[in-house]
Amino acid sequence: MNNFFKYFNSYRLVFIFFLGLFLRLSYSLIRYSEGIVDKFADDKHYFQFGLQVLKQGPFVNDISNLKEPFVAPFLPWILGLEMKLFGAEWLHIFLLNSFFGAIFPLLIYYCFKQFFSDRVSFICAIWICLSPMYIHFTPTAGKDLLICFFNLFLIVSFLKLIKNQNGQNILFFSLSVAGSFFTDERFLIYTPFLVILFLALCNNSTIIKLKVISISFFIICILHLPWLVRNFQVYDRFVLVTERADSLIELFIENENKNIIEKSL
Repeated sequence: MNNFFKYFNSYRLVFIFFLGLFLRLSYSLIRYSEGIVDKFADDKHYFQFGLQVLKQGPFVNDISNLKEPFVAPFLPWILGLEMKLFGAEWLHIFLLNSFFGAIFPLLIYYCFKQFFSDRVSFICAIWICLSPMYIHFTPTAGKDLLICFFNLFLIVSFLKLIKNQNGQNILFFSLSVAGSFFTDERFLIYTPFLVILFLALCNNSTIIKLKVISISFFIICILHLPWLVRNFQVYDRFVLVTERADSLIELFIENENKNIIEKSL
């Protein structure tokens, strides 16, 4: 009987994947044939950033050809890799988004099963698979889909860290936070709330809590150090992730050069 449920569980997840893939591929092909690319604005800038990653490498020190250089780098890195492997074509990006979008409900299921029942996890996976909002994210440059992944990583890694402060969970959480910052600078807003919630919900002593926070902060800083150096070389000042984070930095450091974006155009 246990083997029956095990195989049934596998088959229904395979069904979710292929259903999600079919819906996303169909929608993407329809929208592509309708000329959705011509209506893009920010997505075209992400695409151009990806081309510069392909041309210059991950740090893109020359931003003179970019109309929107103030883009968090994770998406351009992924686009650059996709362009290198499959060519710089929008249709290829849509097809890859369809594949990753079909994987996301399965990831939801496996992550949620660590905290909820199998039924709840399966219902969530089905909802993500069929949700028009998530399908709508497919024929784009992929930033919304990437944000969905890192929202999930942040939540799961934080819950695991609350439960057990071992080295593996600390590393998973630190990578999730660092990756989310590289995905969109707006994730920086979550930082104080995560710290407060960790201090409030974790059952260990204050010393252990502070130790975990310090280790996580150190790992995040190490991961971001090369990009911070790159930003200083490009802008000749301290820039945390992108220039859109300047409003946060200006709470602590006065910015004497606020026209750097205009100078890069």
